[in-house]
Amino acid sequence: MTNHTMTSLLEKIDDKDILIDQEKIPAFMTEQQKNKSGPLYLKLLLGFGAFLSAIFLIGFLFLAGLISEKHQEYWFLWGLAFIATAIQLHRMKGHDEIMTQTFLAQSSLASMAIGKILFVYSIAHILDTSSGFPIALLIATGMTYYVYKVPTDRFLSSFCCLVAILMNIFFEAGLGDARAWFVNGFFLCQLTAAAYLFTHDNIKPDYRPLTYALILSLCATVLLISTQSEFNPRKYNDYIQPYIMNFLLTGGLISLLIHIVGDMKKIKTLPIILACCGTAFLGAISAPGILLAISLMVVGYDRHDRYVTWMGLLLVPVFLFYFYYSLDITLLQKSAVLFGSGIVLLTGYGYMKFKKWDQGDQSCA
Repeated sequence: MTNHTMTSLLEKIDDKDILIDQEKIPAFMTEQQKNKSGPLYLKLLLGFGAFLSAIFLIGFLFLAGLISEKHQEYWFLWGLAFIATAIQLHRMKGHDEIMTQTFLAQSSLASMAIGKILFVYSIAHILDTSSGFPIALLIATGMTYYVYKVPTDRFLSSFCCLVAILMNIFFEAGLGDARAWFVNGFFLCQLTAAAYLFTHDNIKPDYRPLTYALILSLCATVLLISTQSEFNPRKYNDYIQPYIMNFLLTGGLISLLIHIVGDMKKIKTLPIILACCGTAFLGAISAPGILLAISLMVVGYDRHDRYVTWMGLLLVPVFLFYFYYSLDITLLQKSAVLFGSGIVLLTGYGYMKFKKWDQGDQSCA
Protein backbone atom coordinates (compact mmCIF):
# COMPACT_ATOMS: atom_id res chain seq x y z
CA MET A 1 0.00 0.00 0.00
CA THR A 2 1.30 3.43 -1.00
CA ASN A 3 0.66 6.48 1.14
CA HIS A 4 -0.45 9.44 -0.98
CA THR A 5 -0.72 13.10 -0.15
CA MET A 6 -2.73 15.79 -1.89
CA THR A 7 0.45 17.44 -3.14
CA SER A 8 1.87 14.24 -4.63
CA LEU A 9 -1.41 13.37 -6.34
CA LEU A 10 -1.70 16.84 -7.88
CA GLU A 11 1.90 16.64 -9.09
CA LYS A 12 1.27 13.27 -10.76
CA ILE A 13 -1.90 14.58 -12.40
CA ASP A 14 -0.02 17.67 -13.57
CA ASP A 15 2.83 15.58 -15.02
CA LYS A 16 0.38 13.54 -17.13
CA ASP A 17 -1.34 16.73 -18.43
CA ILE A 18 -4.75 15.49 -17.33
CA LEU A 19 -5.87 18.89 -16.08
CA ILE A 20 -7.15 21.14 -18.86
CA ASP A 21 -7.50 24.45 -17.04
CA GLN A 22 -4.96 24.59 -14.21
CA GLU A 23 -5.89 28.14 -13.24
CA LYS A 24 -9.22 26.92 -11.83
CA ILE A 25 -7.56 24.60 -9.27
CA PRO A 26 -6.94 27.22 -6.51
CA ALA A 27 -10.46 28.62 -6.87
CA PHE A 28 -11.94 25.12 -6.74
CA MET A 29 -10.00 24.18 -3.59
CA THR A 30 -10.96 27.47 -1.91
CA GLU A 31 -14.64 26.88 -2.68
CA GLN A 32 -14.43 23.35 -1.30
CA GLN A 33 -12.98 24.66 1.93
CA LYS A 34 -15.83 27.18 2.22
CA ASN A 35 -18.46 24.48 1.72
CA LYS A 36 -16.81 22.10 4.15
CA SER A 37 -19.02 21.49 7.17
CA GLY A 38 -17.70 21.78 10.69
CA PRO A 39 -16.74 18.88 12.94
CA LEU A 40 -19.40 16.67 14.47
CA TYR A 41 -18.99 17.90 18.04
CA LEU A 42 -19.69 21.49 16.95
CA LYS A 43 -22.88 20.36 15.22
CA LEU A 44 -23.95 18.50 18.36
CA LEU A 45 -23.23 21.54 20.54
CA LEU A 46 -25.14 23.75 18.12
CA GLY A 47 -28.14 21.42 18.19
CA PHE A 48 -28.07 21.06 21.98
CA GLY A 49 -27.81 24.81 22.50
CA ALA A 50 -30.66 25.45 20.07
CA PHE A 51 -32.82 22.86 21.86
CA LEU A 52 -32.24 24.51 25.25
CA SER A 53 -32.98 27.91 23.77
CA ALA A 54 -36.21 26.59 22.28
CA ILE A 55 -37.36 25.10 25.61
CA PHE A 56 -36.70 28.32 27.53
CA LEU A 57 -38.37 30.50 24.91
CA ILE A 58 -41.47 28.27 24.84
CA GLY A 59 -41.60 28.58 28.63
CA PHE A 60 -41.40 32.35 28.29
CA LEU A 61 -44.30 32.33 25.81
CA PHE A 62 -46.38 30.34 28.29
CA LEU A 63 -45.55 32.62 31.22
CA ALA A 64 -46.24 35.72 29.15
CA GLY A 65 -49.65 34.33 28.19
CA LEU A 66 -48.91 34.53 24.47
CA ILE A 67 -49.78 30.85 24.05
CA SER A 68 -52.24 28.89 26.15
CA GLU A 69 -52.84 25.19 26.67
CA LYS A 70 -56.58 25.79 26.24
CA HIS A 71 -56.08 26.83 22.61
CA GLN A 72 -53.64 24.27 21.28
CA GLU A 73 -55.36 24.29 17.89
CA TYR A 74 -53.88 27.77 17.30
CA TRP A 75 -50.34 26.73 18.11
CA PHE A 76 -49.70 25.84 14.49
CA LEU A 77 -49.92 29.54 13.58
CA TRP A 78 -47.14 30.30 16.04
CA GLY A 79 -45.30 27.28 14.69
CA LEU A 80 -45.54 28.49 11.11
CA ALA A 81 -44.40 31.96 12.19
CA PHE A 82 -41.29 30.60 13.94
CA ILE A 83 -40.53 28.28 10.98
CA ALA A 84 -40.70 31.22 8.57
CA THR A 85 -38.45 33.24 10.90
CA ALA A 86 -35.92 30.39 11.01
CA ILE A 87 -35.78 30.19 7.22
CA GLN A 88 -35.25 33.94 6.95
CA LEU A 89 -32.48 33.92 9.60
CA HIS A 90 -30.77 31.07 7.77
CA ARG A 91 -30.71 33.10 4.56
CA MET A 92 -29.18 36.08 6.42
CA LYS A 93 -26.25 34.18 7.95
CA GLY A 94 -23.87 34.78 5.04
CA HIS A 95 -21.99 37.42 7.04
CA ASP A 96 -18.21 37.73 7.15
CA GLU A 97 -18.03 37.98 10.94
CA ILE A 98 -17.79 34.53 12.52
CA MET A 99 -19.64 35.65 15.67
CA THR A 100 -22.52 37.01 13.58
CA GLN A 101 -22.68 33.79 11.58
CA THR A 102 -22.76 31.70 14.76
CA PHE A 103 -25.45 33.86 16.38
CA LEU A 104 -27.67 33.77 13.30
CA ALA A 105 -27.20 30.01 12.87
CA GLN A 106 -28.02 29.37 16.55
CA SER A 107 -31.05 31.67 16.45
CA SER A 108 -32.27 30.11 13.22
CA LEU A 109 -32.00 26.55 14.55
CA ALA A 110 -33.67 27.51 17.86
CA SER A 111 -36.51 29.22 16.00
CA MET A 112 -36.99 26.15 13.80
CA ALA A 113 -37.08 23.90 16.88
CA ILE A 114 -39.74 26.09 18.51
CA GLY A 115 -41.78 26.22 15.34
CA LYS A 116 -41.74 22.45 14.85
CA ILE A 117 -42.56 21.71 18.49
CA LEU A 118 -45.59 24.01 18.44
CA PHE A 119 -46.66 22.86 14.98
CA VAL A 120 -46.41 19.14 15.83
CA TYR A 121 -48.29 19.47 19.14
CA SER A 122 -51.01 21.50 17.46
CA ILE A 123 -51.53 19.10 14.56
CA ALA A 124 -51.45 16.09 16.92
CA HIS A 125 -54.09 17.79 19.10
CA ILE A 126 -56.29 18.49 16.08
CA LEU A 127 -56.02 14.91 14.76
CA ASP A 128 -56.61 13.47 18.25
CA THR A 129 -55.50 9.94 17.31
CA SER A 130 -52.76 7.60 18.50
CA SER A 131 -50.89 8.19 15.25
CA GLY A 132 -51.23 11.98 15.49
CA PHE A 133 -47.62 12.64 16.51
CA PRO A 134 -46.02 10.53 13.74
CA ILE A 135 -48.27 12.15 11.13
CA ALA A 136 -47.52 15.65 12.44
CA LEU A 137 -43.78 14.96 12.51
CA LEU A 138 -43.92 13.57 8.99
CA ILE A 139 -45.71 16.71 7.77
CA ALA A 140 -43.26 19.03 9.54
CA THR A 141 -40.22 17.14 8.24
CA GLY A 142 -41.45 16.97 4.65
CA MET A 143 -42.50 20.62 4.74
CA THR A 144 -39.05 21.94 5.71
CA TYR A 145 -36.55 19.33 4.44
CA TYR A 146 -35.98 20.92 1.03
CA VAL A 147 -36.49 24.51 2.17
CA TYR A 148 -34.40 24.64 5.35
CA LYS A 149 -31.08 23.13 4.26
CA VAL A 150 -29.45 22.68 7.67
CA PRO A 151 -27.98 19.17 8.17
CA THR A 152 -28.56 19.21 11.95
CA ASP A 153 -32.27 20.01 11.55
CA ARG A 154 -32.65 17.50 8.73
CA PHE A 155 -31.07 14.74 10.79
CA LEU A 156 -33.00 15.45 14.01
CA SER A 157 -36.33 15.88 12.23
CA SER A 158 -35.92 12.69 10.22
CA PHE A 159 -34.76 10.69 13.23
CA CYS A 160 -37.61 11.93 15.45
CA CYS A 161 -40.10 11.09 12.71
CA LEU A 162 -38.76 7.54 12.31
CA VAL A 163 -38.66 6.93 16.07
CA ALA A 164 -42.21 8.28 16.45
CA ILE A 165 -43.45 5.80 13.83
CA LEU A 166 -41.59 2.96 15.57
CA MET A 167 -42.98 3.88 18.99
CA ASN A 168 -46.48 4.11 17.59
CA ILE A 169 -46.20 0.64 16.06
CA PHE A 170 -44.57 -0.91 19.11
CA PHE A 171 -46.84 0.55 21.80
CA GLU A 172 -50.19 0.61 19.98
CA ALA A 173 -52.35 -1.82 21.94
CA GLY A 174 -54.81 -2.40 19.10
CA LEU A 175 -52.33 -4.07 16.75
CA GLY A 176 -52.17 -7.34 18.69
CA ASP A 177 -50.77 -10.23 16.64
CA ALA A 178 -50.16 -7.96 13.63
CA ARG A 179 -47.54 -5.96 15.56
CA ALA A 180 -44.66 -8.19 14.41
CA TRP A 181 -45.65 -7.73 10.75
CA PHE A 182 -45.70 -3.94 11.11
CA VAL A 183 -42.37 -3.82 12.97
CA ASN A 184 -40.61 -6.14 10.52
CA GLY A 185 -42.13 -4.34 7.54
CA PHE A 186 -41.00 -0.97 8.89
CA PHE A 187 -37.53 -2.42 9.56
CA LEU A 188 -37.35 -3.73 5.99
CA CYS A 189 -38.33 -0.34 4.57
CA GLN A 190 -35.66 1.44 6.63
CA LEU A 191 -33.00 -1.14 5.76
CA THR A 192 -33.78 -0.92 2.04
CA ALA A 193 -33.75 2.89 2.06
CA ALA A 194 -30.47 3.07 4.02
CA ALA A 195 -28.81 0.50 1.74
CA TYR A 196 -29.89 2.40 -1.37
CA LEU A 197 -28.72 5.77 -0.06
CA PHE A 198 -25.36 4.43 1.12
CA THR A 199 -24.37 2.20 -1.80
CA HIS A 200 -25.13 4.56 -4.70
CA ASP A 201 -22.64 7.24 -5.67
CA ASN A 202 -25.13 9.49 -7.48
CA ILE A 203 -27.14 10.30 -4.33
CA LYS A 204 -27.26 14.03 -3.56
CA PRO A 205 -25.53 15.26 -0.37
CA ASP A 206 -28.93 16.60 0.75
CA TYR A 207 -29.94 13.05 1.67
CA ARG A 208 -26.91 12.36 3.87
CA PRO A 209 -28.69 13.47 7.11
CA LEU A 210 -31.61 11.19 6.21
CA THR A 211 -29.17 8.31 5.74
CA TYR A 212 -27.69 8.80 9.21
CA ALA A 213 -31.20 9.09 10.67
CA LEU A 214 -32.17 5.77 9.05
CA ILE A 215 -29.06 4.07 10.43
CA LEU A 216 -29.66 5.38 13.94
CA SER A 217 -33.33 4.39 13.72
CA LEU A 218 -32.31 0.86 12.71
CA CYS A 219 -30.09 0.71 15.80
CA ALA A 220 -32.99 1.93 17.96
CA THR A 221 -35.27 -0.74 16.47
CA VAL A 222 -32.81 -3.53 17.16
CA LEU A 223 -32.19 -2.28 20.71
CA LEU A 224 -35.92 -2.12 21.38
CA ILE A 225 -36.50 -5.63 20.07
CA SER A 226 -33.51 -6.97 22.02
CA THR A 227 -34.75 -5.57 25.34
CA GLN A 228 -38.49 -6.16 24.97
CA SER A 229 -38.47 -9.27 27.17
CA GLU A 230 -37.08 -7.22 30.09
CA PHE A 231 -38.99 -4.01 29.32
CA ASN A 232 -42.64 -4.75 28.60
CA PRO A 233 -44.84 -1.69 29.17
CA ARG A 234 -47.71 -3.19 27.17
CA LYS A 235 -48.05 -6.10 29.60
CA TYR A 236 -48.86 -8.39 26.69
CA ASN A 237 -47.19 -11.58 25.56
CA ASP A 238 -46.93 -10.64 21.89
CA TYR A 239 -43.14 -10.44 21.94
CA ILE A 240 -41.55 -9.89 18.55
CA GLN A 241 -39.13 -12.63 17.61
CA PRO A 242 -35.88 -11.48 15.98
CA TYR A 243 -35.71 -14.28 13.40
CA ILE A 244 -37.02 -12.21 10.49
CA MET A 245 -34.62 -9.36 11.31
CA ASN A 246 -31.76 -11.87 11.42
CA PHE A 247 -32.76 -13.13 7.98
CA LEU A 248 -33.03 -9.60 6.55
CA LEU A 249 -29.70 -8.47 8.01
CA THR A 250 -27.93 -11.66 6.91
CA GLY A 251 -29.20 -11.24 3.35
CA GLY A 252 -28.31 -7.56 3.44
CA LEU A 253 -24.75 -8.23 4.66
CA ILE A 254 -24.16 -10.89 2.00
CA SER A 255 -25.54 -8.53 -0.67
CA LEU A 256 -23.25 -5.78 0.66
CA LEU A 257 -20.18 -8.03 0.35
CA ILE A 258 -21.13 -8.94 -3.22
CA HIS A 259 -21.75 -5.27 -4.04
CA ILE A 260 -18.35 -4.26 -2.68
CA VAL A 261 -16.55 -6.97 -4.69
CA GLY A 262 -18.45 -6.07 -7.84
CA ASP A 263 -16.58 -8.34 -10.27
CA MET A 264 -18.33 -11.70 -10.88
CA LYS A 265 -14.97 -13.47 -11.16
CA LYS A 266 -13.92 -12.32 -7.70
CA ILE A 267 -17.27 -13.31 -6.20
CA LYS A 268 -16.46 -16.95 -7.01
CA THR A 269 -13.10 -16.84 -5.22
CA LEU A 270 -12.47 -18.64 -1.95
CA PRO A 271 -12.27 -15.55 0.32
CA ILE A 272 -15.68 -14.24 -0.78
CA ILE A 273 -17.29 -17.69 -0.60
CA LEU A 274 -15.96 -18.19 2.92
CA ALA A 275 -17.12 -14.69 3.94
CA CYS A 276 -20.65 -15.36 2.65
CA CYS A 277 -20.79 -18.77 4.33
CA GLY A 278 -19.51 -17.29 7.59
CA THR A 279 -22.12 -14.53 7.38
CA ALA A 280 -24.90 -17.07 6.84
CA PHE A 281 -23.68 -19.14 9.80
CA LEU A 282 -23.43 -16.04 11.99
CA GLY A 283 -26.97 -15.05 11.04
CA ALA A 284 -28.24 -18.46 12.13
CA ILE A 285 -26.73 -18.35 15.63
CA SER A 286 -26.37 -14.69 16.60
CA ALA A 287 -28.63 -11.74 17.40
CA PRO A 288 -29.66 -9.02 14.91
CA GLY A 289 -27.69 -6.39 16.82
CA ILE A 290 -24.38 -8.13 16.08
CA LEU A 291 -25.23 -8.42 12.39
CA LEU A 292 -26.21 -4.75 12.25
CA ALA A 293 -22.99 -3.66 13.97
CA ILE A 294 -20.88 -5.70 11.54
CA SER A 295 -22.83 -4.30 8.58
CA LEU A 296 -22.17 -0.74 9.78
CA MET A 297 -18.45 -1.41 10.11
CA VAL A 298 -18.28 -2.96 6.63
CA VAL A 299 -20.26 -0.23 4.86
CA GLY A 300 -18.46 2.52 6.82
CA TYR A 301 -15.06 1.14 5.84
CA ASP A 302 -16.13 0.71 2.20
CA ARG A 303 -17.58 4.24 1.92
CA HIS A 304 -14.79 5.82 4.00
CA ASP A 305 -17.36 7.13 6.48
CA ARG A 306 -15.75 7.22 9.91
CA TYR A 307 -19.02 8.09 11.68
CA VAL A 308 -20.73 4.90 10.53
CA THR A 309 -17.60 2.85 11.21
CA TRP A 310 -17.32 4.14 14.78
CA MET A 311 -21.03 3.58 15.32
CA GLY A 312 -20.58 -0.06 14.37
CA LEU A 313 -17.48 -0.39 16.57
CA LEU A 314 -19.32 1.05 19.57
CA LEU A 315 -22.34 -1.20 19.04
CA VAL A 316 -20.32 -4.44 18.83
CA PRO A 317 -19.44 -4.67 22.56
CA VAL A 318 -22.97 -3.56 23.53
CA PHE A 319 -24.72 -6.23 21.49
CA LEU A 320 -22.11 -8.89 22.31
CA PHE A 321 -22.56 -8.26 26.02
CA TYR A 322 -26.34 -8.45 25.75
CA PHE A 323 -26.17 -11.54 23.51
CA TYR A 324 -24.07 -13.53 25.98
CA TYR A 325 -26.06 -12.15 28.91
CA SER A 326 -29.35 -13.33 27.38
CA LEU A 327 -28.13 -16.88 26.69
CA ASP A 328 -30.08 -19.33 28.84
CA ILE A 329 -27.03 -21.37 29.90
CA THR A 330 -24.74 -21.57 32.93
CA LEU A 331 -21.76 -19.30 33.50
CA LEU A 332 -19.39 -22.19 32.81
CA GLN A 333 -21.07 -22.80 29.46
CA LYS A 334 -20.95 -19.08 28.64
CA SER A 335 -17.23 -19.03 29.37
CA ALA A 336 -16.79 -22.03 27.07
CA VAL A 337 -18.69 -20.19 24.32
CA LEU A 338 -16.47 -17.11 24.76
CA PHE A 339 -13.33 -19.26 24.72
CA GLY A 340 -14.46 -21.13 21.62
CA SER A 341 -15.38 -17.90 19.85
CA GLY A 342 -11.93 -16.50 20.55
CA ILE A 343 -10.27 -19.64 19.19
CA VAL A 344 -12.34 -19.48 16.00
CA LEU A 345 -11.49 -15.80 15.46
CA LEU A 346 -7.77 -16.33 16.07
CA THR A 347 -7.79 -19.32 13.73
CA GLY A 348 -9.47 -17.29 11.02
CA TYR A 349 -6.97 -14.46 11.50
CA GLY A 350 -4.05 -16.89 11.28
CA TYR A 351 -5.45 -18.43 8.10
CA MET A 352 -5.86 -14.99 6.53
CA LYS A 353 -2.25 -14.14 7.41
CA PHE A 354 -1.09 -17.46 5.96
CA LYS A 355 -2.95 -16.88 2.68
CA LYS A 356 -1.88 -13.19 2.69
CA TRP A 357 -5.46 -12.03 2.17
CA ASP A 358 -4.91 -9.17 4.62
CA GLN A 359 -2.18 -7.74 2.34
CA GLY A 360 -4.36 -7.40 -0.73
CA ASP A 361 -2.70 -10.39 -2.40
CA GLN A 362 -4.48 -11.13 -5.68
CA SER A 363 -3.12 -14.61 -6.22
CA CYS A 364 -6.19 -16.12 -4.56
CA ALA A 365 -8.37 -14.58 -7.27
